[in-house]
Amino acid sequence: MKQSKKKEITIELVNDISSLIRIQELSLIELKKRVRNQKVIDFQEDVLRVLNAVSKMDLINLDEN
Repeated sequence: MKQSKKKEITIELVNDISSLIRIQELSLIELKKRVRNQKVIDFQEDVLRVLNAVSKMDLINLDEN
């Protein structure tokens, strides 16, 4: 099995990941009350899953807010 190379990316965020997760959770709750398009809901749920996965990654926080 081929070993994948580690890649480094830098992203400057206004909010920290835990805040983004909470905001996305609240947004999703409100979205589900108003939007009936399942594709839109699925997309927002995927965004939440990505945020949760990122929160578990080994991150280097260079500039804390």
